[in-house]
Amino acid sequence: MDLNSIRWCESRAQEGITVAADRNAEWLLPWWWEHYTEHNQLPVHFVDFGMSTEARSFCMRRGTLDRPALDADFENPCLRKPFAILSSPFLRNLWIDLDCEVRGPINEIFSIADCDLVIREDIQSYRDQFRQLYPTERFYQGGVYRIQHGSSIMIEIAKACLMMRGWVNSEQPIISRVVYTNPDRWTIRELPRKFNNVRQEPELSDAVIRHWTGAQGKAYIRNTTAVLV
Repeated sequence: MDLNSIRWCESRAQEGITVAADRNAEWLLPWWWEHYTEHNQLPVHFVDFGMSTEARSFCMRRGTLDRPALDADFENPCLRKPFAILSSPFLRNLWIDLDCEVRGPINEIFSIADCDLVIREDIQSYRDQFRQLYPTERFYQGGVYRIQHGSSIMIEIAKACLMMRGWVNSEQPIISRVVYTNPDRWTIRELPRKFNNVRQEPELSDAVIRHWTGAQGKAYIRNTTAVLV
């Protein structure tokens, strides 16, 4: 893929949610959808990173569906996230990982003042795994974040993910380094932790999104998940 060809799609709606799945993650779709729609009605843009026919059908009946054209050897789902977001039609777009349990209304996230990116920092134990971080570099959590359509920050993150494939397994250090090396280029605002309360930290009493990360989190979800219909 030519780096110069990476761009935003045309925007067609004001606000919405973007999620993505491949065959390994599509089992999460019914569980995520059930919790999301219990409290929210914003439109959802689904991104196909190699879903089954059944999963594609599930998504098309519930929202819009797109499949970005990516190189065959670009397989890491975390590094493909920025390309899912770039295909989103929303002016203000909220990315949510499929292992996030949406427990309440998320409209408050869209009331945060306009900026390029709204995101929280990750917990210290995850930061400690990336020893190449600079002492003052903030390490961001990529499970939930709001992005402004057209912002060049996502273009730069996508380019870096493409160039760093084979070197990193997560987009989080890439987001962190892009922000760190361009301190005055974009406006970043803090996402309240109740909207991305990760499994390894104490559960907040007012948690709106509980993020079931890792193998233990997926085991919890498997005990409560539905099937594709």
